Amino acid sequence: MVTSFFNEFKVWGRYRRFSIFSAIIFSLAFIALGVFALYLSQPPSLRGLLLGLQSSLLGQLLAHLSQNTLLKLIIIFTPVVGSFIQMIIGRFSDQRRDISIVLWTFISFILGLLLYPQAVSQTTLNFKDILLLGLSFRVDLLSYIMVIITTLIWLFVMMYSHHYMLHEIHRNRFYFFLSLTLSSILGTLLAGDLLTMFLFFEIMTLSSFMLVTHGESAESLSAGYQYLFIGVFGGIMILLAIILQIITVGTLSFEPMAIRFEQIGLIRYFIIGLLFVGFGIKAGMAPVHVWLPRAHPVAPTPASALLSGILIKIGAYGILRVMITYTFPEDPFLDLYSAWNFGELIGYIMIWIGIITMLIGVFLALQQSNAKKMLAYHSISQMGYILLGIGIMAYLGKNGSIGFAGALYHIVNHALFKSLLFMVLGIIYLSIHEYDMYKMGGLYKRFPITAIIAFIACLGIAGIPLFNGFVSKSLIHHALEKAITYGHPSLLLVEWLFILISAGTVTSFIKFFSFIFLGKLNKEHMACSQSIRIMELAMAGIALVIVLIGLNPHFVLDYLIIPALSQSAFDVHFIEKYILTMNFFAVKDLILMGQIVILGFVIFKLGVKYHLFHLHFSSSFTIERILMYPINKALQIYIQLRGKRLVDYWNAYNPYTDDKSMSALKSQGFIGRVFTLSNLVTRLHENNLIRNDAFIYVVLLTAIVSFLLLLI
Repeated sequence: MVTSFFNEFKVWGRYRRFSIFSAIIFSLAFIALGVFALYLSQPPSLRGLLLGLQSSLLGQLLAHLSQNTLLKLIIIFTPVVGSFIQMIIGRFSDQRRDISIVLWTFISFILGLLLYPQAVSQTTLNFKDILLLGLSFRVDLLSYIMVIITTLIWLFVMMYSHHYMLHEIHRNRFYFFLSLTLSSILGTLLAGDLLTMFLFFEIMTLSSFMLVTHGESAESLSAGYQYLFIGVFGGIMILLAIILQIITVGTLSFEPMAIRFEQIGLIRYFIIGLLFVGFGIKAGMAPVHVWLPRAHPVAPTPASALLSGILIKIGAYGILRVMITYTFPEDPFLDLYSAWNFGELIGYIMIWIGIITMLIGVFLALQQSNAKKMLAYHSISQMGYILLGIGIMAYLGKNGSIGFAGALYHIVNHALFKSLLFMVLGIIYLSIHEYDMYKMGGLYKRFPITAIIAFIACLGIAGIPLFNGFVSKSLIHHALEKAITYGHPSLLLVEWLFILISAGTVTSFIKFFSFIFLGKLNKEHMACSQSIRIMELAMAGIALVIVLIGLNPHFVLDYLIIPALSQSAFDVHFIEKYILTMNFFAVKDLILMGQIVILGFVIFKLGVKYHLFHLHFSSSFTIERILMYPINKALQIYIQLRGKRLVDYWNAYNPYTDDKSMSALKSQGFIGRVFTLSNLVTRLHENNLIRNDAFIYVVLLTAIVSFLLLLI
């Protein structure tokens, strides 16, 4: 005990400036949240105090800044300015660099809070002369909620990351691209049109690629290139949708377009499909989720926390924004059955995609021994909940406000508890260098505070009453009940699957917590170092928000989400009847949750007894193999048509290894062989490809320039 205290004191002494500064920023962040909560609720007993704060010099300065339309740009580029300052400081001192990082992130958080008046009035900032089509920045309450949760979690993770990243290489590079990722995320959220969103979305893909590959191991590079390849493919889908929309509709702005989309016929389904796939890839939607379970385990824990907690939500935000824009008219009472019917069909498809994503994610999560991979698969499953809520929103049309509320609330909640769970794993990994849950156990004895925080996060993601996950999952379930009442009977199957999957989530986190923290402590872990207090403080901040939302679920709903609903074409009477008066702790909901918990315990006991958590399927049934199989067959057929043998191609055009035997090719695995074959065929024809590509680019650029000249 004395030795442990002495070691902790030495760490505190070495980095006391960072710890003290972070503790001060932590306190200021919660003070700012408290003042903002009072500003929203306007309690009569404190109205005089609030008026005094507003009339003070500081209050007047902040009020003036909050009304400045350039504030949106300031927020976006604050992390960029900070990134260059951090790079310079980082050459001399890790501690001072990390203090700078926390400071600049805190500034971004405060500036985000100040956007509230503009979010209420939905202000727009346009730059018409940039890229001919112009760039547009806009903030409403939907994007505002996303900005606040993004900057708040980013702030806590930056406090946490200081001690973790001291064990990593290339720290300056890591923090530089981390800041660029935050800037691009804020740009995506504050975009006022599809082109602006696309540009920042692609910057986010490229900058976050550097976070995935930070470790520079073969595994991290492989996962990173897969992430980049799939991300760029998603970007191409969005770009194609932009081109089609410009040609058919003539505008890219985020304004209700159901009437205009009704006039372009079947092409609207193609546009929506392209956008859905493009943003769905980043959201981890099945079946294009394959990058996510590979990227999370290899990235440093702070990056994993932000990838899962924030970055994949940007894909969900893109889908939500697209659905509100393209399936809703300006007025919910317009008698446009065909326009509402378009959203109903898209919504029905999304409901099934959402429930399938939930099912795949939770089933694969239960099979994992690696705790980080388990959390990655649960990110997929939890994104399914969000997609389900968005689908119900579109399916119910003007009565879909409850689906919107459930989806947006779950975006916020999942960002909180999933980032916290990754941070918990990071503390444990620093001490025992292990992610295998089956090799852990009894760690609550070494990490008592971390164990309590982990327990809160597990209760949140499991949807236990009095914690935040229960609130959003209840909203989504109520929305599903409304869809069953007003919609197709087949949705009753979706509800049954919803309950089963929720029980599977409970099972997963019984397994997670019990296998890691309960039971007997392994001998090799008895001497492991304890966690750093400032890291636990950062995690405690997120845990506190989880508990506060769970205890008072109506605050976020009444003061942020319901006002966001009023900015879209939802039926006001439906909102007043079913959402404003919702009782989250109704006996019916509590009984259902109790049944889900009992079912989760039963599944856990059966899984342990009959080894159901160790099922191994043939590699032939992986999503990657199914998607790559046609490409592999096409390459083999091409080689056969050329009259060549595979071994000849391998011997003649393989630049990557001295081993020319076929066994070396087969040892790469199925996916590796596909990429190797494609590289070999490309090298055979690279001269022709270069000439043809040059010709195509010249023709294409000439056509684009000619078209632009005609427009001028």
